[in-house]
Amino acid sequence: MSYILDALNKADQARKEGEHETPSLPQHTSNIPANSHRGRGLFFVVALASLAMFFWLSPWQSETSHNQSIVTPSVKPIPAPQIPTQQPKQVNIEELESLSGNELELLPETAIQPAAIPNIMALPQSVLNALPPIKISAHTYSENADKRMVIINDKMLHEKKYISERLLLRSITKQGVELEFDGTIFTMEPLTSWPD
Repeated sequence: MSYILDALNKADQARKEGEHETPSLPQHTSNIPANSHRGRGLFFVVALASLAMFFWLSPWQSETSHNQSIVTPSVKPIPAPQIPTQQPKQVNIEELESLSGNELELLPETAIQPAAIPNIMALPQSVLNALPPIKISAHTYSENADKRMVIINDKMLHEKKYISERLLLRSITKQGVELEFDGTIFTMEPLTSWPD
């Protein structure tokens, strides 16, 4: 701030010295006092200093510095207990039907998963004996369900079509087909047949 005052004083002094060297100009009358320029300069300096003080000591400045000075105690995080990871137990539909309502509520959601669909060779002998002959001679899989197609027992079939009265083609997968016979669901690979 003293630099500004020194600069103003030097400018005022230079102006006064310049008045002595310049020829006198014609006199004219004015209502503005002679020292008004000096008063305006001083007013400008005071206004500028007040503005600087306002921003320097403004509330947001003090809040920021106050917030920065707050020291929070360092707290070490408590490690989470180690829970052994287990594969969820798969529950068959028959097991679910035997459970009561309270027992079902206790099961985790991940435990209620459909059991893997067995291959035709894993079916009980009684079901195998009742199955009609099945021969898959062609298999086409596509991401578009309308373009999936198989030829079973010399018939071109799409998903959800009956092969025979009791044998349904449920879906065509990349690995083969899913079939359903009297409520028993099983899979077969492409280009296989039953009985061999």
